[in-house]
Amino acid sequence: MDVSALLPGLSITRQVQHAAGLTLYLKSQITSSCCPACKTESSRVHGYFWRYPQDLTWAGCGIHLWLRVRRFACLDTNCPRATFSETYPDWLSPYAHRTERLKALTLKWVCRLAVKREQCCSRSAISLPARILCCADY
Repeated sequence: MDVSALLPGLSITRQVQHAAGLTLYLKSQITSSCCPACKTESSRVHGYFWRYPQDLTWAGCGIHLWLRVRRFACLDTNCPRATFSETYPDWLSPYAHRTERLKALTLKWVCRLAVKREQCCSRSAISLPARILCCADY
């Protein structure tokens, strides 16, 4: 299944439907990655690990993502990093537990609720921090 429009650079290797929704097993279509420390490109795979980022529901169905991430060996012998993992900058930040689109939607809703809360609080002595109110345009 081609999911390039929704999850750029990834392909679905397996999908399992269950009562709680749908589990998608994903892997990268990219064959190499650049070391973040020395910028040397490497295609030598050192190992794998799994990430389980939360994503938006699709058509009302809960989606569980299992992303197989590769660790690459840096080919530069002078580099301080021996290994590094591939990244997905378009939709998932390093160490993130939520996709970028889920974070954006969550922020949008939090800001809307904060603005509504501020409107209610304006009648009382309670005030919200300015950093929350700055997203009133969401």
